[in-house]
Amino acid sequence: MQSYEFDVNQLRGLPIGNKNIKTIYEKKGGWDSRFFILNDEIVVKVPRDINAQRSIKKEKIVTDLLRKKLPLPVPEMTLAEIDSVNREKLEIVFYEMLPGIELQNTHMIDDRDHTIAKSLGLFLKQLHNIPEEMVQTITSRISGIQNERNESDSELLESVLEYFREMKHEKNVSSYIEIMEKSLSQLKDMDWKIVPSHGDFMSNNIIYNEGRDKISGIIDWGDFSFRDPTYDFAGLAYEFGEQFLDYMLTAYSFHVPGYFKYNIMNLSKFVPFNTVYFSRNMERRVRFENKYIELELAESGRNLILHVG
Repeated sequence: MQSYEFDVNQLRGLPIGNKNIKTIYEKKGGWDSRFFILNDEIVVKVPRDINAQRSIKKEKIVTDLLRKKLPLPVPEMTLAEIDSVNREKLEIVFYEMLPGIELQNTHMIDDRDHTIAKSLGLFLKQLHNIPEEMVQTITSRISGIQNERNESDSELLESVLEYFREMKHEKNVSSYIEIMEKSLSQLKDMDWKIVPSHGDFMSNNIIYNEGRDKISGIIDWGDFSFRDPTYDFAGLAYEFGEQFLDYMLTAYSFHVPGYFKYNIMNLSKFVPFNTVYFSRNMERRVRFENKYIELELAESGRNLILHVG
């Protein structure tokens, strides 16, 4: 995937009041978009390609509609345009940086995991149960904006499995296929209920304020869609484990089907494989080891160790 090229100095002219932009630096790590930090207080998101451009448009629409309806902060975003080196118009978005850093395992001390998990469970409860009138409004507003993550859960899992089947002769991949096939066969009644879904609800999109000891907000809504509610739990179950998931579910609801957690745990086994699948069009290097996958993404500067099993 080739990034749009542009003159970074254009960011100094963004309409952000009377602020004088003294510093600009690029924060590595974004897959679909590049992130620039202005004066250590403004985040600018610039799409890498046309698919990311669509995600930015969707993110602006969704956050405008949901920002005041949810129990955790969501950035207020402003759209702007800059020119690429080819004089194409690039639609970008900027917002005030949320205080804190990405949620990490090191934050789970002194029973904080219970408090953090509870706040995230309550957040998903509110998101998954927004009024039907709001659901219809969102659906109407984003109906013409398509990106690669609009497929249903079952379609996505089958696509990931097929992608790895095409590489079945590579070292260790056959064992990955066995894990995916078993997990897929054990899923029960997926899509039993379709709800508004963040779409990428993992630690890198949850900002934690260490000074105030609480979550300061949820970012990156470009993959918002309507999915089975278990989808939003699987990433954090993979990252932080079953007990963290139990805390989330206690806050979320006492009235989900008995197989709800069972499905989440099976979905969580797909997380490392989904990550490799979604990186397939990027400049990358992948090593398929026995118990983990090492993924190096040149474009984002991100190196990931994805534990398998």
